[in-house]
Amino acid sequence: TTSATSRTCISLLAVLAALTAAAGAYALGSASFTREPRPDRRGERDGTLDILEALPDAAMLVSADGTIAGINHPLSALFPNARALTPVIHACRSPELLHALETAPMEGRRIVEIEEHLPVRRKLLAVVTPVSADRTAQRSAGAPRLLVVLRDISAEERLARMRADFIANASHELRTPLAALRGFVETLQGPARNDPAAQGRFLAIMAGQGARMTRLIDDLLSLS
Repeated sequence: TTSATSRTCISLLAVLAALTAAAGAYALGSASFTREPRPDRRGERDGTLDILEALPDAAMLVSADGTIAGINHPLSALFPNARALTPVIHACRSPELLHALETAPMEGRRIVEIEEHLPVRRKLLAVVTPVSADRTAQRSAGAPRLLVVLRDISAEERLARMRADFIANASHELRTPLAALRGFVETLQGPARNDPAAQGRFLAIMAGQGARMTRLIDDLLSLS
């Protein structure tokens, strides 16, 4: 009798274990079909920063509350005071940039030039672009709202000024011998028409001015 009772208890335990396992498998299967997968957002911030680092120019993301949401290394070199979660004004106090940050969400992309005199004199080109994102996230104070890309165009500005100065100087240098040539031609055609000594002296000067113009033109061709 004892042996039969033991076998009955073992059978009941086996049936209970099987029912428990089946119930667990059914619940697991139901959950896999009924529950929606949750998006993994752990890499969103890292992915955004990776995109910023991939940009060749200095770039930063600005939140709706005017704080910096992320920066890349070129921007750190351009603005050493720029830090994440700090106001943009700590990095750059340019009124043109701050105005573009205010108006870009309503007016779209803004392109402004920034001139700085401290710590060094430089000129920057800033492109402020609204980030295409969910409007609910846009209204969140910490959500990235604007992408700001900056490029130092100081070297281009210096080259442009040098080019303009060179053209002005070259024009002046060409005008001087040309004026001398025209003056001596008029003299030879008028008062010195019958003066061989004056003609020889003037022609020598004209030849020198002509050679000077030739050298200037050769320099221009070499530079071009």
